[in-house]
Amino acid sequence: GEEGVAVRTGPGGSFFAEGESPQGGGGGRKGGAARLLVEAMPSPSPFEGRHREAARRGAPAGVRVCSYNVLVDQFCDTEWPRKNLYGHCDPKWLSVEYRMALVGRELQGYSAGILCLQEVEGRVYKELLQPQLRRMGMESWYSPKGDSATWGSCVCWDAASFRCVERTLVKYGDREEWARSSEVASVISKDPHLADALLQGQQMGQIVTLDHAGTGRTVIAANTHLFGNPDAPHARVLQMYMLLARVESVRDSCRAALPTGAAEPGCIVCGDLNSCPGSGTETLAVGGRIAAHHPEWAEGASFRNLASRSEREADFFSKLNQEEVAATRRAFAHLAGGDEEAGIEGGVLQQVFETCGGEGQAAASCLCKFEESHPQGTTVGYAAFYSLFKDLKQSLYQTDPAAFSTVFSDMCRCMLSMEPSPAPAPPPEGGAELSHTLGLQSACDSVEVTFCAGGKCDCVDVILYDGGFQKAAPFPFFSKEEVSREGGLPTQGFPSDHTSLVCDLLW
Repeated sequence: GEEGVAVRTGPGGSFFAEGESPQGGGGGRKGGAARLLVEAMPSPSPFEGRHREAARRGAPAGVRVCSYNVLVDQFCDTEWPRKNLYGHCDPKWLSVEYRMALVGRELQGYSAGILCLQEVEGRVYKELLQPQLRRMGMESWYSPKGDSATWGSCVCWDAASFRCVERTLVKYGDREEWARSSEVASVISKDPHLADALLQGQQMGQIVTLDHAGTGRTVIAANTHLFGNPDAPHARVLQMYMLLARVESVRDSCRAALPTGAAEPGCIVCGDLNSCPGSGTETLAVGGRIAAHHPEWAEGASFRNLASRSEREADFFSKLNQEEVAATRRAFAHLAGGDEEAGIEGGVLQQVFETCGGEGQAAASCLCKFEESHPQGTTVGYAAFYSLFKDLKQSLYQTDPAAFSTVFSDMCRCMLSMEPSPAPAPPPEGGAELSHTLGLQSACDSVEVTFCAGGKCDCVDVILYDGGFQKAAPFPFFSKEEVSREGGLPTQGFPSDHTSLVCDLLW
């Protein structure tokens, strides 16, 4: 029989995928080969509308691109994620065989020229995805996160349309990569916690340089998956900068080799940025520049890396969410008189905490700890201000998880009702101005959500493109209502906690 995830209709309307189980199940057949039963998908499938759109459009006058975080199995195969992130989902729909069969079925219907996949397990790639990709006529490059990692990312291209002429791997946890930019090296050298996170995380970016057979054009496609800890936005900014600097370098080399009158290389950047619209990462990527006083540098100053998976799981829900971060910024900006680089009088915080800190001891304890490093009369900058509220949430979460929302809302109202009390700013902590010249824009800027699990629905995945393409024609997006209907993702019909993005980029 066929290997991989060739999905076909079987008796009773079930789907079967024949191939080797990544779990090592032998099924009585030599070498672990087994017939994997994949139960019937809902009808209609969530992807049928997109598949019809792909058939209606036909081959684009450009390139069809898909970016997809397919959810690595180790993130949903233990008790904690199954209880706290995927408790809405029947465990049988979390089976890697089932999910990868659906991923293969979904991708095949898009007829994409370039696929950028994240969270791909090495065995799943070798035994399930790669054979399917070959049947789809695609060549692929899989890169594990590090030397000992069992999963990573994969970039794929249609072999009939493209010839790969160069591959570049950008290792964000490589000291030699840091040294390519004096700004990056300087920021990391001042923050050992940031350095440890980058070294331990081993996130990376893939860049492929492709020659298009039909037009002779050059396409440079980058695929990445950035650091996921919400407390470390500065790490994602640096990782994005390292990737974009390399894409820029590859583009410039391609430009120099082009004959006179040839079309500009087209650059594409795809992936899971673990960053939402308006973040520093997006500001850098799409805006082309991030300032040294951007608030995410200050918000990252209090980041502490948690080495173990159990520590990260225990800390998962005690972090400030997007709305709370935004509220913290608004409160500080008001107290600082609207000056992004100013400080505030420290006595203001004592008044706020004493007035609105609630009945427990958490607020008083946090304030006491804060005052040890910021004695009376000390000017408070945004980094210390943000760290105080982050510590407050973590402290309250240990005793009364629901209390923080009320206490924090009362504090914000109190601060916004006060007269501004700006003060000279303390020395800045660790920021840098970074920029690039790619001129990227989002191909999917109207997407509402690409991730939904654990009570969070965010837009963290992107397809970005530069002036080497004239326009973007995205495929329909899934709405927040669709992806949260059953409590989140995955579901029987959606195989990952992310949705894919699909777009035609036109010459």
